[in-house]
Amino acid sequence: MSSYYEDLEVSEKASKEVIEKAYRVLAKKYHPDLQTNENKAEAEKKMKTINEAYEVLMNDAKREEYNGKLEAEKKEKLEKELENEARKYQQVKPQNTTVSNINVNEVPEQAYNVTYKTVTRRRTIWDNLTWKKVRNLSIFILVLVFIGWILWIIPSTKEVVYDNPVVKVIIDVIISIFNVKL
Repeated sequence: MSSYYEDLEVSEKASKEVIEKAYRVLAKKYHPDLQTNENKAEAEKKMKTINEAYEVLMNDAKREEYNGKLEAEKKEKLEKELENEARKYQQVKPQNTTVSNINVNEVPEQAYNVTYKTVTRRRTIWDNLTWKKVRNLSIFILVLVFIGWILWIIPSTKEVVYDNPVVKVIIDVIISIFNVKL
């Protein structure tokens, strides 16, 4: 069942001017004299509901009474929905289980440790590490090493790079660590 507000396509807080404009637009749209023979019966029904809604919503006393009924219907509908939700919860809820029935000593040690660790442990940089990230980082390092090796093999590049004091120190450290003979 639609409300009068829905019939006139206005909000519940609409002013009389807005209701009147909506009524005029809908009256022009659904007036039986402006319809084809196939749609006349449907248009007449729609006009009756539009006229009834307009009559009630334009009269302050009738509108106030209608709004009270509408609020009561909404409240009743909400209560029914809440009752249905409560029934669903009661069906899912296990029987004879309350907080007072649970013995803390019966909780397994593992469950306590897992909960405790997840709550208190700090996140580290390794927590977000995945195999995909490790693979991509490894490929990146291998590419850098390969490029460095290629540049080292080319004699002209080797001399230019080795003349740089920072690069010279880094290369000397690597050579000393791996005992590489040049």
